[in-house]
Amino acid sequence: MAMFPGNRDLSEQEIQALTKRIEDQENATNIRYIGPSAASYKFQGIVDNKELTFSVDNESFFIITEED
Repeated sequence: MAMFPGNRDLSEQEIQALTKRIEDQENATNIRYIGPSAASYKFQGIVDNKELTFSVDNESFFIITEED
């Protein structure tokens, strides 16, 4: 996956690539892009009937899962 510079909004193609990655790695559904933050890109989705927030690190692209 290409590295996207942080602190900017993502293109539709970049959002789709990260959405697919979250779906595959986290077994999530109904993923939606929230927007950029200082250190990550924020997504929300459903895993096991729970709404979760996924923070994708701007530099490493490590996915951090947070329960809402």
